[in-house]
Amino acid sequence: MAIGALARAGRVFDKPVWVSSAKSAAEFLWARAFDERTGRLRRHIYRGEPRGEGFLDDYAQLALGLVALGDATGEPIWLTRTGVLASALVKRFVKSDGAVVNTAADATLIVPAVDLQDHDASSGTSAAYALLARLGMNHATPKWPARSSGAWHGRSRPRLKAGQASQPVPRNLRRRCACEGNGARALRT
Repeated sequence: MAIGALARAGRVFDKPVWVSSAKSAAEFLWARAFDERTGRLRRHIYRGEPRGEGFLDDYAQLALGLVALGDATGEPIWLTRTGVLASALVKRFVKSDGAVVNTAADATLIVPAVDLQDHDASSGTSAAYALLARLGMNHATPKWPARSSGAWHGRSRPRLKAGQASQPVPRNLRRRCACEGNGARALRT
């Protein structure tokens, strides 16, 4: 989230040093925490070593930060890296029935973790939907509109059996998308 905040603030307030700080942080994480070969993002770096499996919010928030960095710098590398992260996110956290889960598939989990509540920070689900919507608005990435529109129209929800509660759309999704520029139009379509 800091990468995105620094990039947006640096662009708005014309502070190149803030954008440069965001760029340095993004380069650091890309080089040390993300493995392009496997598509795995590590949750933290301890004593110079990447550790822990990344969760949905790690992938989505980093990708949203890279989008903001791309907007601030105009450098295409950030959109390319965003696409790589988004592909990894979809592969690891979107189930075959369209449900979005917080953790990658794990044989030890009886029930996959799903987070639909936004607290002091957006849930991974909200951030993932905002990312896919944002990528869907970009003409350079034509494969994303189908993913994001499926989320908006409820096609991404699993089929429910009688008596089962439905999966609500996270609370701050509309507010978050409206803040991302043209996202409000995506909600009305």
